[in-house]
Amino acid sequence: MFKLTLVSFVNTALLHIILVKFGSFTPPTENSTNNGIKTDNYVVTMDADQKHFYKIQIDNGDVSRIPFAKLYQGMAIDINPLTKTLFWSNNTANVIMKAQVDGSQEEKFKTLQKRSTIEGIAVDYINQLLFYTCTFDKVIVVVSLKNKDIHKTIVNESLGIPKDIIVHPERGAIYWSDRGNEPKIGTSTMDGGNRSTIMSFEPNSWPNALALDVKSMNLFWIDAYHGVIGRINIDTWVRKILSSEPNSYFLGMTLVGDKLYITDWYRKHVSRLSVDGGKLEQIGPSNFSKLTGITGYKKTDIRTVFSKCLQSSCSHLCLPVSRKDYKCACSDGDQNALSPYREANECTPNYINLTISDDLPKGDSSTKISFFCNNWINISVSFRLDITYNEHRYFMVENVKSGNLNYLVLTIKNAPYINTWNAHVSVLKEPYKNVTVNRVPIRIDVKEVNDRPTILPDYLITEVREHVPVGTIVAHLSISDPDDGKFGDLQIQLDSHTDIEVNGLFEVQRISIDTIQIKTASVLDADKFLDSQETYSENTGGPTFLFDVLVRDGGGLSANSIINVTVTDIGDIEPVCNNPTLYNQTYMTRKGETVTSLDNFCRARNYVSAVFYSQEVTYALRSDSCNLFNITNNGSVQLQNRVPNDIKTCTISVQALDIVYPTSITTLSLVIEFRRCLSDTDYRHIQWDTGIPGETSKHNCPTGYKGNVTRFCSKTGIYQDPVYNCTKTSIENIYDKFIDAKKTGHVNIVDVLDELSNETSDTDENSSLLIGDINVAVNTLAQIVDVVTFNTTNLENVTDSYIQTINNILDESTAQTWKVNINQTGTGADVVLKTTDRFVEKILTSSKNVTAEISKSNLYLKMASVQSCNEALNFPEHGKESVAEWARSRKDGLVINCDSTAESFSGIMYRNLSLIIPSSANKTNITMSDDLQLNAPVISFTFYPNIKRQLVSPVEIQFQLYNNSLDNARCSFWKESKSEMSQGYWSDEGCRLKKYDKEEEVVVCVCDHLTNFAVLMSPSKHQIEEEHKEALSVISMIGCIVSMICLVLNVAIHAFFWRFIKSVRYIIHMNLSCWLIVAYILFLAGINRTENKGVCIAMAVLLHLVFLIVFFGMLTEGCYLSYTVLKPLSTIKLGMPLMISSYVLAVIIVVISMGATQLQGYGTEQACWLSTETGLIWAFLVPVLVVIVINFISVVLVIRTMCGTTAMSKKSNKGRAKAALRCILVLMPVMGLTWGFGVLSLNSDTVAFQYIFAILNSFQGLLIFICHCVMDKKIKDAFSKQRYKWLQSTQSFGVSEGKRSKTQDSSVF
Repeated sequence: MFKLTLVSFVNTALLHIILVKFGSFTPPTENSTNNGIKTDNYVVTMDADQKHFYKIQIDNGDVSRIPFAKLYQGMAIDINPLTKTLFWSNNTANVIMKAQVDGSQEEKFKTLQKRSTIEGIAVDYINQLLFYTCTFDKVIVVVSLKNKDIHKTIVNESLGIPKDIIVHPERGAIYWSDRGNEPKIGTSTMDGGNRSTIMSFEPNSWPNALALDVKSMNLFWIDAYHGVIGRINIDTWVRKILSSEPNSYFLGMTLVGDKLYITDWYRKHVSRLSVDGGKLEQIGPSNFSKLTGITGYKKTDIRTVFSKCLQSSCSHLCLPVSRKDYKCACSDGDQNALSPYREANECTPNYINLTISDDLPKGDSSTKISFFCNNWINISVSFRLDITYNEHRYFMVENVKSGNLNYLVLTIKNAPYINTWNAHVSVLKEPYKNVTVNRVPIRIDVKEVNDRPTILPDYLITEVREHVPVGTIVAHLSISDPDDGKFGDLQIQLDSHTDIEVNGLFEVQRISIDTIQIKTASVLDADKFLDSQETYSENTGGPTFLFDVLVRDGGGLSANSIINVTVTDIGDIEPVCNNPTLYNQTYMTRKGETVTSLDNFCRARNYVSAVFYSQEVTYALRSDSCNLFNITNNGSVQLQNRVPNDIKTCTISVQALDIVYPTSITTLSLVIEFRRCLSDTDYRHIQWDTGIPGETSKHNCPTGYKGNVTRFCSKTGIYQDPVYNCTKTSIENIYDKFIDAKKTGHVNIVDVLDELSNETSDTDENSSLLIGDINVAVNTLAQIVDVVTFNTTNLENVTDSYIQTINNILDESTAQTWKVNINQTGTGADVVLKTTDRFVEKILTSSKNVTAEISKSNLYLKMASVQSCNEALNFPEHGKESVAEWARSRKDGLVINCDSTAESFSGIMYRNLSLIIPSSANKTNITMSDDLQLNAPVISFTFYPNIKRQLVSPVEIQFQLYNNSLDNARCSFWKESKSEMSQGYWSDEGCRLKKYDKEEEVVVCVCDHLTNFAVLMSPSKHQIEEEHKEALSVISMIGCIVSMICLVLNVAIHAFFWRFIKSVRYIIHMNLSCWLIVAYILFLAGINRTENKGVCIAMAVLLHLVFLIVFFGMLTEGCYLSYTVLKPLSTIKLGMPLMISSYVLAVIIVVISMGATQLQGYGTEQACWLSTETGLIWAFLVPVLVVIVINFISVVLVIRTMCGTTAMSKKSNKGRAKAALRCILVLMPVMGLTWGFGVLSLNSDTVAFQYIFAILNSFQGLLIFICHCVMDKKIKDAFSKQRYKWLQSTQSFGVSEGKRSKTQDSSVF
């Protein structure tokens, strides 16, 4: 900070300036010896809590307490470096104190009005003035150091909260910080005139301390609110941020040498910072409490400047207003001060200050100034320079009149040396020159004027080949400087335009006084910069480097030449392939088919090819062991001939050529294996040769059969099951004879059925019924039903033979045939069920009193009248011997109340349909999953005549399970399709699960209609126990309510402090919080609204949309965070576009889902949510999983970037682990990572993960409130600042930064 003073009397001041200039006088120091001066550079700061002042040596950090007699709660402080006098404000006593740095001469300097709050003091030791700001009165006041009673308010308008103040005595200017509603840095002349704003801040900024470097004209400032230290050049207005410390609360700052010294309300030590920025470093110990103001002393910082006010005739205050002029001012309440502007003989200017170059030649008269005095009316005047004899050799002044204007012209008599002359110009009355009309002070500064150096050309484009030797000359440049001496001493350096350090690539060498050359400093490799984003190319030759050759003279002036160097790529690197040998399996065998593609398999590593061409390499065939292949330029490997069956593997050699440098070649091998279906022997012992993928092989049927056997070789090289489209000759003959007899009308049904029964019964593993056998047999049975008539003589035989044939067809030995038939046609033994039902129906409709029981190895049939039924029918009756033994030993059965409208009934129990009947659900209206299996016998029961209405009392069916390892039991019935294209499907319409006892291996179903019943079960689904369901429901309910309360608080707190925290990141936070509130409300209010189907569907759609918006909001959080961390300097603003995209994506997914499903699957019987059975749930799960994966990657990138910072690298592994864990815990709630626990909730064994999932996600709002509101640094800072404002309104103490704490009287030392 620049704050100056001189001694009081004119002659003493002039003597001091002269002696200091020429080295014969030394300002007083504390430690002087005969051998020289001991360094005593220090800063002085105040501790508001301890009420002590401390002196810190800046060279070694030693600290000593200044032994004042009293304790002071100081705020503003400055020093007169000439006398080493401290001035500080004591706002509790409303005084400005002063004392020597050693603690002596402690006294009041000036008593102020009550409630005066002084927060800025600046000492002008050149003009013997002291300036201070008063926050309470909102004024700036100047006080004479010669007479403390002489003071004047120079600024009293348009001030908000004036804080610190600094002075520039040479320019006659003051600068102050204003922390009012419009924070700014203001300036004016020392009399308060010419006010202007140098720099404005954001509304919530707190500009506190200031410091000024008069050499560079850089004004340094502090923003306490944002923790920022910056500077602005008051001549060029160039700004720069030097440091940003969000966790700080800067108060005081001073400039000593080339370092800034800063106090911080939150830190317990003084910090130091270079004037060019960098990292804050601690000086001295960390034993302080609440540091406030700070000032400093360094002898070499004292300015030896002449004060024009020391020879003025002002009676009270002399206030400089520029380098040349000043104004006299009266003390407040006194209007009798002498002012040269009110005198008749006043001259303009009243002080002449001329600065000339030592390079001016003899006789030069170019230096002139307009000069006039009011008492020259009607007289002619001449000028005389009153200066010592020796200096008369160099200068002469004369009066030159031009029109109505008089000019004082300075003529060079001889080339002067560098010096400063203080003299007077006497105005003489012509023609006698013996009357002095006026006498005006003049100062002549002869200086070495610095001229800017030059460098040519100022822009140079050149190139250099890669791999040239180190020291290869790239370019020559011409330099010159008209100055000699220190100004002519040129320094040359390279300055890159990008982050790439060019000093390691190029170097500059001065080979003569006016020539420099640029050479390579290392072996340049263009390909090294292939993946660099810091190079660019204006042509296609290679990477281009843009840098400055900077020439700077001794006076700081510089010139630069922009150098554009392209490192020409010579194509010296061969393409790089993923692997030198590529293995490929293919089923392609036909001419023209593409076997594989090498696109992007090989990449060029030469700069030009990789950067400027989308296809970096081209491919060529070198050799082919099979002479089958051709390869295109883009790497498509194609067959030019059909592949013979005997060729299994081919090896081809392929060349990858650089697209730009075709001599750069990489050779790779491509081993192609043709997929074949391996030869094998099927279950009927037919030998199958090697098959070609995509083709079907054929065989003749076995002896005694008609038709053929086919087997398809899939494109994956796997044989499918053989299809035996074969029919036994004897079975086909039965069918032919039946058809012929049917045409004549003389059919012996008994004989046909007996023959058919016999021909289908003699089967084993090697002679089981084939597809043709079953199809002909079933067709024959279906046509027999059409023509058969029953009477008492044939009923028993016909029925037994018919059922025996059905039993044969359903035998376990036919399972493989049925499996193939199902795979080929989708039709299984369901056609047998339909044919059997028709047969039984025909019997019972033709005779009402039929009673029969037929037990076979694969089915049990009972037909009877219901006239003897009392209350209910049981089927089968397990205690009767007539029931099949296998059925009697099981727990399967059906219980149904008698129906008065029925006359008879039939019941059929099928033993082993699990492998020979389709187990899929309806494909057009899926209500059950596809991965279901029949896990019990199929029971068919029918009343006759057929009951069309719903049963009065439901039928209860009990099944004993085959496989107890399956889960998720479904009660189902076989529903025949009305379409001829579909045979039917399993449906659960009208059926429900009453009991599922896994220990007893029993399932009980209840249905309201009669048909073929079965139990379908899944191998993977699981059910949650009732106690867990209730506990999870309570957790979710409590969590949602707590989360809503916390989210509302979160939004309210952010809204209240919005002016302190306003940013895109917090907008995204608020967006997520608001939508989570909506989601929780909808979840609690609508998830169980299943009583009304329309309302349930609408609620499911709303929940789908809202939760998708929530998750895409979490994705916005993740993307924005990773973008700001990975690209902190980017000017692209992605926040709002990302947030808008989250809405658009959610709406698109919901609209497509609604249109594709026609609302089928929105809402189930259990909850108003998306159906898992229809697959609609994936319209939610897929986006959620994508969001979780992307956000997980974002978190990893953020942690990786954070651990790579300098601050983290200094921590231990444990410290880094703690920081990473804290980062994960903070980011998990807003990025949806907790939903990943839902993936782990697979079955009842992992119910713990379901509890974790429910707790974390229902309490997500609480976690967001804690991590992103309570623990948020900006929220805490905003609360501290608001709390400070509340406290400030009730306190008179002037310390206005940070939180008040209890004052301690003890010293830290």
